[in-house]
Amino acid sequence: MKQNFKKLTIVFIVIFIILICAWVVSIKQAQFIKRGKQFGISGIAFLEKNSTSFSFLVVHDNKKENEGRLGILSIDNWNEIKYFLLKWPEYNDLPADLEALTAVPGSNKSFFALASGGKVYHIKVDTFNMNISVINVFTLPNVSTKDNFEGIALQKIDGGLFVVWASRGEDNEPGVISWSLFDLKNYRFTDIKSFNFKSPWPLQPHVRHISDLKVDERGNLFVSSASDFGDDGPFQSAVYIIGSFNKYGGKINFQKNLPIKKILRIYKHKIEGLEIVEDGKYDMVSASDDENMGSYILYGLNPQKFIFVIE
Repeated sequence: MKQNFKKLTIVFIVIFIILICAWVVSIKQAQFIKRGKQFGISGIAFLEKNSTSFSFLVVHDNKKENEGRLGILSIDNWNEIKYFLLKWPEYNDLPADLEALTAVPGSNKSFFALASGGKVYHIKVDTFNMNISVINVFTLPNVSTKDNFEGIALQKIDGGLFVVWASRGEDNEPGVISWSLFDLKNYRFTDIKSFNFKSPWPLQPHVRHISDLKVDERGNLFVSSASDFGDDGPFQSAVYIIGSFNKYGGKINFQKNLPIKKILRIYKHKIEGLEIVEDGKYDMVSASDDENMGSYILYGLNPQKFIFVIE
């Protein structure tokens, strides 16, 4: 009886390993977008859906005058990728080092783009004329000269709009995640709260604990972490669901996951852009800033199903 049980256990283990291997092999590899450091993607947000394609707005962390700040990715049937550069309006000062991007919920193609120093650009995208307009420019609250911001997300819970933002941290210095109720009409932050976050993986040195973040419609907080050894890598990244937001008593509260949920581990790429697509699907999209190697994208990953491992 014991011998039969052992044989049956071995059979189940073998089947499990075969299934896991088949699952890992079936996952799409990161798909190439553009070569060159100036095309690295530091933030991404869902733009619109057509009959056969999705499109995303992306930001680049460029600083020179002749380098692009925003672009559009068009993905036909989740397969063919096209990139279009957008021009920043000449009458507005060029932003330096854009690091994050989020759509304004319920708006018609308006977004917040966040620079590393804490300046936020409220922009509107015209996909017909392929340009943008700047609605307003403001600064995050309580910004210090030491801060290096990497993530921003706007979301609604029970009709209340709130904003989440984060400084990245590095190695022994944790990232700081902050959130607040947000008055879009007056650009006012109220009831600001924050906590520190250190990523379990990638390991030190050169780990950036927060390289981007997003909040889905359920209130789940997604955070990406990445290691960066220089313009030629090597790079490693991970994505976690570290907790969830809820609204109670007119305030936005956060409940941490213990332990936090790791949903993606990726080698060879530095994930700096996250987005959750909920327009008829529930997929996680991640994009990379691989410095001299350019940019890549992963999409069609359902974070409710598995932990994804991309070699």
